[in-house]
Amino acid sequence: MASIRHIPLSVILLAGVVIMFIVLGIRQTFGLFLNPISADFGGGREVYAFAIGLQQIMWGVMQPVAGMIADKYGPGRVIAVGGVLFAAGLYVMSESTTSGALNLGGGFMIGSAMGAITFSVVLGAVGRMVPDEKRTMALSIVAGGCALGQVAMVPAALGLLDEWGWRGALVLLALASGLIVPCAAAFSGRPRTAPVEIQTMTLTAALTEAARHKGYWLLSLGFIACGFQITFVITHLPAHMADAGLPPSAAGSALMLLGVVNIVGNYIMGYMGTRWRKKYVLSGAYVLRSVVTTWYLATPVSETSTLIFIGIFGLTFLGTVPMTGALVADIFGPRYMTSLFSIVYLMHQLAAFVGVWMGGVVFDATGSYDIMWEIAIAVGVLAAILHLPIPDTPLRPTAAAKPPA
Repeated sequence: MASIRHIPLSVILLAGVVIMFIVLGIRQTFGLFLNPISADFGGGREVYAFAIGLQQIMWGVMQPVAGMIADKYGPGRVIAVGGVLFAAGLYVMSESTTSGALNLGGGFMIGSAMGAITFSVVLGAVGRMVPDEKRTMALSIVAGGCALGQVAMVPAALGLLDEWGWRGALVLLALASGLIVPCAAAFSGRPRTAPVEIQTMTLTAALTEAARHKGYWLLSLGFIACGFQITFVITHLPAHMADAGLPPSAAGSALMLLGVVNIVGNYIMGYMGTRWRKKYVLSGAYVLRSVVTTWYLATPVSETSTLIFIGIFGLTFLGTVPMTGALVADIFGPRYMTSLFSIVYLMHQLAAFVGVWMGGVVFDATGSYDIMWEIAIAVGVLAAILHLPIPDTPLRPTAAAKPPA
């Protein structure tokens, strides 16, 4: 079996970008399906919101499982199986006529697949392949594939919805997701050999070490804010704009802008992570989110105000994910980065379920998203505070370079 260390880094980075482009590009269009699917199913927005919320839970729960398998046997097979399951989930979702079928395809299957083909497995594989000083930027580049996918997939999804309806659009997106499987070949083989100093450390020992580290818990708790905020925004913002009388094209413009500024934000945060301590960069990102969300809540909803909100919020939208993963690798080393980061990401996804499902429940009960925006502001402030005392000194000399200033 070939080792992934013999595959050129450029090929691995490209494959990672393409996988993120497809998977998370498609995922970021799901908010556009909320109104048409809810209209077909009836019962308000909670039905669709619950399916997407279940997706977030399965995404989070399956990441530690997929991460541990990838750490032991290599990520290639994990990604290939996840790609097949993702496409199948989109197809089942397209054929659903009951909430149970919608939950199976859009919730259980797609969510389980994403645990194998997104951040923890893909970023974990890349994180082991690059030198410590280049890891943050490399992870930001791969995570940028999500933003590129959003820029491309949002207008594509709008066109497919208009031409084929939501069922046909999902079938065509399922066909496109088949490209994930050949990309998995770039990650074939076992993980590269760990430094001599940590070759003898078992996964159990690594998990125990992390569980006893205050910073690991603070980072995990702080990541809750990210999951709650971004999943609520990406799923419910199109409906929020429609409630204000804005056309679907306005929501499409907002989501495309989100992808564009996310590309810029990933690069900026990646660069900042090489110059300053990552915990401070993360804390600042959550402060910025809460400030701009406060402004948006206090401003009448219009296309202009939404674009301004997205233009600022989007700078931190997914840049917190590779930054969090890089901080895990800095502290604990890259050997078990996939497993350790996947557990941190589980906290993110549990909060994502609350954000997306609770958004539907709150709207159906009150006819407004105001309470959700207020909670999003509060959790952002809390996350900023939790990141400040994280002890980010590497636990061993080979784990990472000295933290930036």
